[in-house]
Parts: sequence; structure tokens; C-alpha cells
Amino acid sequence: DNYLVSGVYQQVMTGDYLDHLLALDYLKDSSLKNRKTYRIEKISSVYTGNVKQFALSKAMERKFYRSENLEELDEFKKIFQPYLDKLTNKQFKEKLDTFYFKKANALVKFRTGKPAVNFTLEDMEGKSFSLADFKGKAVYLDFWASWCYSCRVETPHLQALYNKYKNDDRVVFISIAVNDRMVEWKKAIEIDKPGWLQLKDKNDLASKAYAANLIPKFILIDKLGNIATFDAPPPSDIVNVTRLIDEEVKK
Repeated sequence: DNYLVSGVYQQVMTGDYLDHLLALDYLKDSSLKNRKTYRIEKISSVYTGNVKQFALSKAMERKFYRSENLEELDEFKKIFQPYLDKLTNKQFKEKLDTFYFKKANALVKFRTGKPAVNFTLEDMEGKSFSLADFKGKAVYLDFWASWCYSCRVETPHLQALYNKYKNDDRVVFISIAVNDRMVEWKKAIEIDKPGWLQLKDKNDLASKAYAANLIPKFILIDKLGNIATFDAPPPSDIVNVTRLIDEEVKK
């Protein structure tokens, strides 16, 4: 427990060492990867003392952080309740509770019908664009990164979706690169040659504002500047994403 004063030790016990223990278990039984709480179960069964308390709180905080909507956040809290009850360290428990409520408050902002958070970002030439510039149009936001394989897989589908609406001035497509290096971002654009607006979130302010913790992330904003769908279908789901966009432009 005395080693918890070290940030490196904290990182090892919640990261590398725990990942090693899990990897050994997964070799014996790969189905364990599908158990949402197995990481926490492992901590609870192997760790002791304040190290256990700290690791449990961090593992639950990690899941809360990655929740993309209130339903998912509440589901995790319900699943974690037996482990929340085991948090006897007041400091760790209060910190986790505070984190949960901050996350919940952030996600509330993105309920359907709530105003979308405005942002101002630059394209490759340094020209600034704000979300407010496109009020009166349906806006399909794409949060991505050049290093994100799943994001790049969606790019051809997004190109096809853009081509479908490129002559419809009621619809705008905006891709926002997050947590990405400028050189790699520009190189990816040169390779993919997307036809729609590409912006760089230099300080990740937009991604944080929209809780885009996991990418790719797609959000549809209506013509009034409100959230139409915070968890919009990806471009590869052409039927459902087209239906939602069509519904918005007809309003």
C-alpha cells in the first residue's frame, strides 16, 4: 500500500501488471474477454488492501469514462454495484462518485433536442469554421483519427454517403480529427482524398465537449442546431443513416 504514492506503481497495478494477469486468463478461456466486469472481478479476487481499493475505483472510472450515453453509464453503475459496495476507502469512493456525476451531467447535454455545443476549428489551410456557420442545415459529424483503423474503414462509406448528398445544400458533412498529429492527419487526407470538410481538433476541445471518448464517433445535428442523434449510425449502415438524414432535412 505504501507504494501507492508512486504514479508509476499506480500505472503498473492498474495497467501493465493487471493486463498480464488478464492475458494469462484469456489464454485459458477466451470467452472471459466478453465479460464486461472481468477486469474488476480479477482485481477483486487478486488484489488486497488499498491497492485493491485504488485499482477497483480506477477500473470503474475507466468504464464510466468510456460510456457514450446515459443508458450505458447507468448500466455500468448497476453492474458495478457489488464492487461499489466494496469501496471502503472514503477518498477513492468520493472521487469515483464525483467522476460519475460529472460524466452523467456531461452526457445529459447531448440528449436528443438539446443544443449542440459550438466549436471553431481550422482546416488544412488554417481557415476557421464554426458549427454555428451551418445552422439551418443538418450536420453529420465524424470524429476520427488517422491512426484509427476502424475510422479509416468507414472512410469509403462516408465518401459514398457524401456523394449521395453533395448536391443537397441542406446537408453538411464534417470530419474532425482528434488526438492526431498534424503530419499524419494531412497524409491520411492526401491518401483518402475526402470531398467533405476536414477539421483538426488541435487541443481535443471538440472531442471532449462531445464526449467522443471512443472513435469513430458519429453525431447528427438538426437544422436548428440541436442534437438529433448523439449516437448516429456509421456511414457503413447506409440504410439507417440515410433514413435519419432524410428525416431531418424534411423537417
